[in-house]
Amino acid sequence: MGVGSLGTRAEIAAELIVGGGTEAQKAEWLPRIASGEVLPTAVFTEPNYGSDLASIRTRGERQPDGSWKLYGQKTWITHATRTDLMTVLARTLPDEKG
Repeated sequence: MGVGSLGTRAEIAAELIVGGGTEAQKAEWLPRIASGEVLPTAVFTEPNYGSDLASIRTRGERQPDGSWKLYGQKTWITHATRTDLMTVLARTLPDEKG
């Protein structure tokens, strides 16, 4: 497992949690990411589109309880069998391009 890969995934997860997470999520995940207790990964690539992020088809729909339900497929997930936390890229406004 490459050191650069570990740093990149941790940075992506931490930045997303800092920018959009609840206070509870920040308290739960940020110290554990910083200490290396958890291994995060980024889930972006899709069949037929690879890492062309403007073309992703995976959708996320907010549920009545505030959670998200995801519809779609992802491929090439680095550290998938070892990760503790996944950050997933999905469209929440499926009619918008890019």
